[in-house]
Amino acid sequence: MNALGALLLASLAASGSAGAETSERRPAAREPALRITSLRPLTVRGHHFRPQERVKLLINADGPAARAVTASADGAFIVRTGLRVERCSAVVVQAIGNRGSRATIDAPMPECASVGPDVIDR
Repeated sequence: MNALGALLLASLAASGSAGAETSERRPAAREPALRITSLRPLTVRGHHFRPQERVKLLINADGPAARAVTASADGAFIVRTGLRVERCSAVVVQAIGNRGSRATIDAPMPECASVGPDVIDR
């Protein structure tokens, strides 16, 4: 068999096996995600982490902070940080799990009225 014939044969074999893999492939797991549920105090909910995974939260909201939590058996957690986010502040939270899960949420600074240093209600 010449080189072109060998290349075509390898190509057909690869495309046939790729189709077999696709039909047997399991649905993709959902990606870890974060949601800010409150700013007074800053409360973060995580879901789709690995079960019982130890997760470190790196927080930037009016200054840096860190918290740690263990995800539940279904990969979820809620962390009440004790931090109060002031009006007009941006919030960034990164969650890094010890078993490879990662998620980030970036809540940009809202448009601010020229009102005193109240806390944003959400």
